[in-house]
Amino acid sequence: MIAKSGFETDVSVCNALIDMYADLGKIEESVFLFKRMRLEGVQPNDSTWNAIIAGHATTGDSDGAFEYYSRMVKEGLTADLVT
Repeated sequence: MIAKSGFETDVSVCNALIDMYADLGKIEESVFLFKRMRLEGVQPNDSTWNAIIAGHATTGDSDGAFEYYSRMVKEGLTADLVT
């Protein structure tokens, strides 16, 4: 429904949805949205990376959390206190 509305290009909406899906234990949907926003040309910000990393961690997927952390660092971003 959000994708049909065009909100997938709004980084704040994407961040909220990534976090919401992760909180619901639906990390696959969070990952899908993370990938989709990048395909749409939306650059993830610190909040986006924190949401996807925390989502993996809170669903018990520590490997996924470390994978996304590594990807973030490879893209030249540095961790903040939240990360």
